[in-house]
Amino acid sequence: MAILTALLVSPVNGQITIHTDSQAAIDSFHKSINLSSISPRRYNKIDNNILCTSIHYIIRELKLKISFKKVKAHSGDAFNDIADQQAKIGHLHAIPTKI
Repeated sequence: MAILTALLVSPVNGQITIHTDSQAAIDSFHKSINLSSISPRRYNKIDNNILCTSIHYIIRELKLKISFKKVKAHSGDAFNDIADQQAKIGHLHAIPTKI
């Protein structure tokens, strides 16, 4: 979700580098590049398919160039520690939404 949020505020034609400690997020991104060309049955079996589709849609519409940089978790990286802290706060104090 953090990747999607970052992309939503990215400028058109931006060159975006996403720093993450989640290898799973990086792998999911790369595996989901061709989601539009698979069958609906197979699409529905993919974890986070809607999130991945949304991310690729934003990249395409904003004409973004995306790269990932893997950072080591719990290694004292100041920005990664801040992101982890904010994620924990968000998890514990979710903002209620009305649909």
